[in-house]
Amino acid sequence: MPVAATTSLRERASAQAKLARAEATLRSGRLLLYDTLSEAWQATVAGETFSLRQKADLQLAMANAVSSAVSAVELMYSVAGTSGIYTRNPLERYFRDVQVLKHHAFGAETRYETVGQVYFGLPPDFPALLF
Repeated sequence: MPVAATTSLRERASAQAKLARAEATLRSGRLLLYDTLSEAWQATVAGETFSLRQKADLQLAMANAVSSAVSAVELMYSVAGTSGIYTRNPLERYFRDVQVLKHHAFGAETRYETVGQVYFGLPPDFPALLF
C-alpha cells in the first residue's frame, strides 16, 4: 500500500494503464528485434552478404529494443513512486541497469541518427556499421 493512500497500486487506474503501456512497448520492441534477426539469419544461412541497409536495419532494431526496454522500466519505476528508490525494491536495480544500457554504443539514442544517415544515403557516423 502506498504511503498516504487507501488503495493498493494494482487497484489504481494509472498504474494499470502504465503496466499495459509498458507491456505493449516491451513486446513491440522485442517483435521488431526478433523479426529483423530472423531476416538476418535467413540471409546468413543463404550465404548472402549483408548490405549497409540490412546492417542499418539490425542497428535500428537494436536501438529500438533498448529504447523500448528503457521506456517500459521507466513507466514501472514511475508507478513505484518513492518506494522504487530503495535497494530492497528490485525496480531500483532494473532502473539503474537500464540507464547504463541506454548509453551503450550499440543501443544509444545516437544510433537512430546513424540509421537515418544510411536511409538517406549518407555515410554512417558509426564505424562498426561498415564491417
